[in-house]
Amino acid sequence: MQPRTITVSIDLAGSKLPDKRSGSWLYLIEAVGTGLVKVGMTTDIERRFTQLIGENAVELKLVGVMEGNSADERAAHDLLKAHRVHGEWFKDCEEVRKLFA
Repeated sequence: MQPRTITVSIDLAGSKLPDKRSGSWLYLIEAVGTGLVKVGMTTDIERRFTQLIGENAVELKLVGVMEGNSADERAAHDLLKAHRVHGEWFKDCEEVRKLFA
């Protein structure tokens, strides 16, 4: 079995991130082809996205970013609890996507 090579490139130009990359962020990551998305919080989006790629066997796509802290993350999880599949993973549906629109 050949080891897989992963190249991570995140284009933040189209996101809601300001020019600076400090602070804390809520993110929406799609597990392509699974019907699932992850709603999480981090202070370093590139590092977190790279970490998640290493932990998952499917292709991941960063689809949304907005400023937020751990209280905002808890509020988002509570708001979306009807769509929760496991932990921070939710069904990919309109209500979840609207949160990051």
